[in-house]
Amino acid sequence: MSDTFKKIKRAFLISSVIILVIAAVGCYSYFVADTVETVINDTEVKRYAGNDIYLVFTDYGVLQNTDARYRVKFNSSDIQNKCIRLKGKKVEIKKYGWRITPLSWYENIVAVEEVTPHQ
Repeated sequence: MSDTFKKIKRAFLISSVIILVIAAVGCYSYFVADTVETVINDTEVKRYAGNDIYLVFTDYGVLQNTDARYRVKFNSSDIQNKCIRLKGKKVEIKKYGWRITPLSWYENIVAVEEVTPHQ
């Protein structure tokens, strides 16, 4: 094989590996839930294309609370009720996803628990 072909092949392989690593990191950061401690300030229901989207406004930022079939999450109404009851209190929210403002994408809540002060 010619040197030029070997260089192109090597560049292609290196580029492919870099793209796969970036994609893997991106998928990990989107699909794996993380936890934040924050205060719930308000909640709202937004109707979009005939579907209800629950929004939770916190000191951390705006989060959504919607069902996610691929995560087997069908308890959004229960979580939203809990958020309403915990309004004004310090909570620990487990969430996943990205906040992309121009696309109106919000991080989605998986679970919410009140943070109790240590005694």
